[in-house]
Amino acid sequence: MGAWKRKTQIYLLIVSLIVSLLGMAVMRSSRVEPTSNAMTAAQKLDALGKTGGQSPEMSRFMKHAKASQDANQEAADEMPR
Repeated sequence: MGAWKRKTQIYLLIVSLIVSLLGMAVMRSSRVEPTSNAMTAAQKLDALGKTGGQSPEMSRFMKHAKASQDANQEAADEMPR
């Protein structure tokens, strides 16, 4: 009786491992968005600026984010390929 119980537990462990791996693969494939629908950081920043209010805090945030984005773009352009 004990050997049968042990074999059943091992079988269930293997089956649950396979189901978990399949589930992770499905979740990963469903998360990937087509590149045509993906927004760049600049587009996201512009959209935030258009939808956000024109409060002084938002203006400061937008200026800081734009400067940071420009610095990152410059650094990326200067990197050797």
